Amino acid sequence: MAKERVTVTPSRVFSRRLLCDLHDGKDVRIHLARFNPDLARATTSEAPQDALINAICHCPILDWPMRESVFDHDTLATFAAKSLRTSHIVVPSSALPKVIWALDSLCHIYAAYIKLEAAKDEELHLGTASFTRLRLPALQHLALKGHIQDFVEQAAGWSLPRPAPHLNQLRHRALRTAPT
Repeated sequence: MAKERVTVTPSRVFSRRLLCDLHDGKDVRIHLARFNPDLARATTSEAPQDALINAICHCPILDWPMRESVFDHDTLATFAAKSLRTSHIVVPSSALPKVIWALDSLCHIYAAYIKLEAAKDEELHLGTASFTRLRLPALQHLALKGHIQDFVEQAAGWSLPRPAPHLNQLRHRALRTAPT
């Protein structure tokens, strides 16, 4: 059976009843899009977190471009550590420690899109995140965009999955049979 696809704006997600009505026992994929910055200013700081928690608890497949105002690594670690498989994070590069901590708690993630925008402060302080050595055994797709130099430097010490054996065999066979 094909999965139903529903697009919901975050302003509608604040209604727990809406999520329950959408889910209603169906295998549904919900895409949250078009976050209105005016909504963030008009609500309390807990409202976007509550919306994120509601969405995560009701949806096994979640695609939500998370900005810094909504992104919280503690929320992801608490409510999505085993269920979240894809993540789309757009934050300033100053939030890199939060991204590292979030990825550290999401060991089942297989696709991550991370965009690090320019930060107001040029100097980046990773703090304890610099000692975190990630293990991402399920990661199959990692897309990076923006100011990623610090992210890539940190990723050099992480345990990322190796390519599938059949790809290595094909690569080796192609090198052996290449004309000279």
